[in-house]
Amino acid sequence: MLWVIGGICLCVFLYPILQDLYLVYIRGIPPGPVSLPIIGGVYRLNPRVPHLSLESIGKQYGKIFSIKMGTFGRTVFLQDIKLVNQMFDCSDAHDRPDLPIFRIVNTGADGIGSCRYNSRWKTMTKILHRGLAHIPSSSIEESAIDAYLQLTDMFIQKQTCSIYYPRADVVKTCTAIISSLVYGVKTDNIDSPDLRSRIHYHSLLMSFLNPAHPFNLLPILWKLPTSIRKTLHQCISDRDELFDNSLKDHAENYNGEIKDVFDIIADYELKVKNHQNTSDDFERKDLFLSAWTIYMAGCDTTTDTSIWILLYLCVFPDVQEKMREEIDSVFTKEPKDILQQKQFLNYTRAAILECLRLSSPIAIGLPNVASRDLQIDGYTIPKGTALMANQWHIHHDETHWPEPFQLKPERFLDADGTIFSNYHIFQKMPFIPFSRGKRPCLGQTIALDLLLIYVTILLKKVEIQLPANYKPDLTGNVLFNLRPNEFPLECIAR
Repeated sequence: MLWVIGGICLCVFLYPILQDLYLVYIRGIPPGPVSLPIIGGVYRLNPRVPHLSLESIGKQYGKIFSIKMGTFGRTVFLQDIKLVNQMFDCSDAHDRPDLPIFRIVNTGADGIGSCRYNSRWKTMTKILHRGLAHIPSSSIEESAIDAYLQLTDMFIQKQTCSIYYPRADVVKTCTAIISSLVYGVKTDNIDSPDLRSRIHYHSLLMSFLNPAHPFNLLPILWKLPTSIRKTLHQCISDRDELFDNSLKDHAENYNGEIKDVFDIIADYELKVKNHQNTSDDFERKDLFLSAWTIYMAGCDTTTDTSIWILLYLCVFPDVQEKMREEIDSVFTKEPKDILQQKQFLNYTRAAILECLRLSSPIAIGLPNVASRDLQIDGYTIPKGTALMANQWHIHHDETHWPEPFQLKPERFLDADGTIFSNYHIFQKMPFIPFSRGKRPCLGQTIALDLLLIYVTILLKKVEIQLPANYKPDLTGNVLFNLRPNEFPLECIAR
């Protein structure tokens, strides 16, 4: 009997190793760490800093390698901008993985975040892209200035505290701004009960969207009667109720002017009602989930990037001062019409881009899936395999970024101090914070505008610094985004 048990255990242990050998040497997939039963090669990843683990693995296996991610399957990781561009340019490498969390959160529908790269995705993206372009920048700026002024007032008021950590207030501010953009909620009170409720369910849901979350690597965990599962379903119910109420309100009050994302949906439904759009192969809930994707991604990335900017401007005070000098030269009084003056804020905009590079909020990118067998760098990528770009490594590659851990806005400026064109920055440079290719971030322009408004208001109102002798941890911690660790902040009103 013991021989039988021992034989079974040996087979269980050897099977994933033999499968690795078959895939690497027979099928020709990229090599990677030896797979163990059930967990695959996940043991090589530090869940707190997976981008650093991947960088270490890349030193052993090269610029392209694969890891079996538990029961999720094999994922190919790319750590070279040429290979990443090859992936982005391939129309057969833009599907999304079938994560268990998507099936639960989507409740039978599919938004632009999880939808396959097909006609449905293209049509929904086209509708949302055109709609976002119709939202007046003056409306976005008005809401953002209102919220950021409240934030800077909080910074000043809370300096009476012995130690002040800014994250909670930045979260409220960014959530209020993105809520205004998506739902049309006013930003006159960034500490309202409704806003706190949205922050609560947003935080929980984002933690589960990480592909490396144990519940995604081992889907059987979803079947266990845990309290987390119950709370998650309650959050989804609250979200759907908010959606229904918001759309009802927008449908009743829509006057043909698009002011937020839900107006885009109301406009689309009005056209459907008038039989102007009858052939689209998606449903109302798909657009709901697309709006929710914009909300979730917008809140998280805007919040984390805003906090990273605070931290880096404290660590590199010379950059902070040069930004302030430029802002003061453009705005002698209270800043207004900031976006209309952006052409005069070259150094400030370059510093924002450099903070995005240095922080790399989407550290390991979003998972794409091959819809057919592909060839990348001489390796076979089988249909259904996930591909991910280690953005953090690409943004810190000394080959392209000398002194990669220094904050140098000049990287994005020409010899005359003028910022490079968007095409050069986002298509030619090894710089992919908003992804690239067939499936880039829809909110890139709005995100950069919000960050410009943020730093303009911030540096016009206050000087920021870390407490004396405080040494910050610049490593961060990956949940979905790469989140900066908490740090104390000192503000001096100007």
